[in-house]
Amino acid sequence: MKLFTLKALGLAAIMFALALGGMQAANGGINRIKGYGDSGYKQPVSFERDGREELKVGIMGEEAAIISLDKRARESEESKGFNLFSSMGKALTSVLSGAIKGILEFFSR
Repeated sequence: MKLFTLKALGLAAIMFALALGGMQAANGGINRIKGYGDSGYKQPVSFERDGREELKVGIMGEEAAIISLDKRARESEESKGFNLFSSMGKALTSVLSGAIKGILEFFSR
């Protein structure tokens, strides 16, 4: 019985070690396929600060234009574009508020 237990524990230890080795080999293969070791690939997104404390953002090696949120908000306010969903929402709220006011006035008499 002792010999069987030792053989079973030894076999389990060997299988565990082989499973860990296989997972390590699979991880290395996945990293190689993804190209993590290739120095020719550029970072997808990079952030750098220059001497004037300005933030430079690079996307796929190209410099991206940074637009401030204030400037973007001013531009969107200045544009007179028609927003269908906004106008539909305003119309729906006016209809619903009128209907609810009418119902409340009817039952408050």
